[in-house]
Amino acid sequence: MSGLEQIAFGCMGLHPEKRQISLEAVGKALELGFRHFDNADLYPGPALSGSSEKLLGEALRVHGVPRESVVIASKCGIVFPQMREGQRFKAYDSSAGYVRSAVEASLRRMDCDYLDLFYIHRIDYLTAPQEVAGELEALRAEGKIRQIGLSNHDVGQVRAFARHATVDALQVEIS
Repeated sequence: MSGLEQIAFGCMGLHPEKRQISLEAVGKALELGFRHFDNADLYPGPALSGSSEKLLGEALRVHGVPRESVVIASKCGIVFPQMREGQRFKAYDSSAGYVRSAVEASLRRMDCDYLDLFYIHRIDYLTAPQEVAGELEALRAEGKIRQIGLSNHDVGQVRAFARHATVDALQVEIS
């Protein structure tokens, strides 16, 4: 990646109650040269999870943006009760089954065939790194994701994961 592909437009603020403003914000970002869009299955929040992905997909269609001209990143792994039936508390889930279902749901919501970059949002201490890595590598082999990223993982966690899969991107909180 080079130039503004390295600086992502964060999609957490895309909100269905502010649909028009959200579509215009993506349009302005495109006008300014942004080509990397960072999303998550959780955004814009637990009660509306996935709706920012839907808005991003809609915005790219509205603005006539060819899929191959943008970098679309998304994340999974933070699960709130509103996001999954039977879930009673906030948890981190990076199990193979959840990761696969999250990737496939993100693809449907954004109406695209692949994600350029897919992050594990937070460390899940209950899932072995090799399970997470194995599922992400399988999704990469299937063409559903192109690159693997880790978000909010410390150095030791990144090293443990990297024993089982190539880590293409790291995202750290700087706010």
